[in-house]
Amino acid sequence: MFHHYADILSRIAEPPRWWDEQGVPRYCEFAPHQLANIYANECALMAIECSGCGERIIAAIDDHTANEVRRIPWQERPRVKIADLIRAGELDYGDPPNVGCCRAGPSQGAISHRVIEYWFRFQDSYFQPGSSVRLVRGAMDWQRDRSLELAFNPEPR
Repeated sequence: MFHHYADILSRIAEPPRWWDEQGVPRYCEFAPHQLANIYANECALMAIECSGCGERIIAAIDDHTANEVRRIPWQERPRVKIADLIRAGELDYGDPPNVGCCRAGPSQGAISHRVIEYWFRFQDSYFQPGSSVRLVRGAMDWQRDRSLELAFNPEPR
């Protein structure tokens, strides 16, 4: 369940353009480098819906958060790429951002409707022998793959 950012939302007249993977309202155009998780290697901007009242929400999810949503306590599960979850129609946002739409909404799962944008980058991290400094190699530039911008559940009219 996410916090309701009334202190931010009450001071800005326009509605957020999207919500990040931590349920924080964002007012800039979506871009992968705007995610809260600077170590993310994949992300998706999604159209989701509050399962309590049907409020439509545009929210981002990263590869770490997507795997946390799938996690079952006390059970090991292999990490899955967002691309594979999209292909299987199983990308789940989890609890929706707390947009203040209804009393129960923030504690219920969101309904995933479609992937608006899917982005990835190849990145590998490693430690040099004898060092505690993590080094990163690979492409740091985000690449968009429109072939994975798919619908899961039809949006209500």
